[in-house]
Amino acid sequence: MELIDCKNLLQEERLRRIFAYSQYSPSDLETEENKEQLARRVAQLQADPDVFAYACLCSGEAAGVIVLQRAPGFPDCYDMVGIAVQPAFRGHGMGAQLVEHAAVSLGAKEFRAETDDGAVGFYRCHGFDVTSLGEKYPGVIRYLCTLRLV
Repeated sequence: MELIDCKNLLQEERLRRIFAYSQYSPSDLETEENKEQLARRVAQLQADPDVFAYACLCSGEAAGVIVLQRAPGFPDCYDMVGIAVQPAFRGHGMGAQLVEHAAVSLGAKEFRAETDDGAVGFYRCHGFDVTSLGEKYPGVIRYLCTLRLV
C-alpha cells in the first residue's frame, strides 16, 4: 500500500469516483448533473491553496481518498471535506491510515468533520469526539466529529 499526495490528480476519473462516495449516496453517483457538480467542486478544491488531498494506492489501484481544508483562522486545524474508500477495500483500515497520514503530513493538531448516521461510526471508532448537531436538514441528523491530535 502506498499513500500519495493527490491534489493535482483529483480530476482523474479513478480518484474523482472515489471522492464522489463522500459527497453523494451511491444511487446518486451516476447522474449527469451530479457528475458535472462534482467536477466543478473538485476544480474549486484544486484551486484552493488551503486544500490538501491524499490517496491510498494498492498495487497501483486507487483505493481511498481524503481531502482536507485548513480551517480559516486556525493554521493547525483541518476540516475534512471528504474521505472515502472504494467498497472493495473497506474494512481493512485504509480510512484510518489516510487520516493518520494526513495528520503527520500536515502537522495537524485537530481534524473536524461533519457527517451523518451512515458514517458517524467510523469517526467514533477512530477516536473522534462526536457531537450531534440535530436535524440540520429535514429528516437528516448531522454530527460534528473532532479529533484532537495534541
